[in-house]
Amino acid sequence: MIHVFHGDNSELSRKSFIELIEKLKAYGLNEIVRLNGADMVQLDLIQSLESQSLFGGDRIVAIEGLLSRRPSKEKDSLLSYLSLSPCPLSLALWEPKKISAAGLKKFTGKSGVNIKEFRLSSLLYKFLDQVVPGNGQSASKTFNSLIIDEPAELVFFWLAKRATELILENSTLGSDSGYNQDWRRQKLASQAGRWTEKGLINFHRRLVEIDEAVKTGSTPSNLSSHLDIALLSL
Repeated sequence: MIHVFHGDNSELSRKSFIELIEKLKAYGLNEIVRLNGADMVQLDLIQSLESQSLFGGDRIVAIEGLLSRRPSKEKDSLLSYLSLSPCPLSLALWEPKKISAAGLKKFTGKSGVNIKEFRLSSLLYKFLDQVVPGNGQSASKTFNSLIIDEPAELVFFWLAKRATELILENSTLGSDSGYNQDWRRQKLASQAGRWTEKGLINFHRRLVEIDEAVKTGSTPSNLSSHLDIALLSL
């Protein structure tokens, strides 16, 4: 059985990936072979899947980052081997991001393959779009609703990512007509246009300071409290 875990919600997909391994171990599959999909070669895969277990039974083969690996002949060979060869073992693939339909086509619709996509909450996207000057109260309200179900660390990651994207977008505003931009670029451009370059840089710097303070333990407040204060000051 091949299990594929992917999606923008990498924290939840990884949790499910680990839970599957633990569940299989509880069923008696005690040997786990872990492979780094970013640099493994076909021989590694063949040996892991076809050689006899040291414990005389089945094993779990866990591969991380194979489908999100950069395109190459080696990657094509690995995916072809997996999709064409019988897989009597328990094989789990985890990807740190969403894999496109084209990237999954060798496995889609095949028997013995279970593909699970873990999506981010629509509330998270609403929150990220609300992060603009003068909108601190609304952003704070959505943030506090969001962290009821989502870890503050996950929200912080996407907030920092959005701030970086806005800085980059702000620096290119006016450099093209926008007619050839996709909807996401247009949305980012609209949001970036509500910020000044200095304001974006200062907000990003504040996020960096919050991250450092929480990680080093130099503050008694937790991450969510710091973020809430930062949002209210927009």
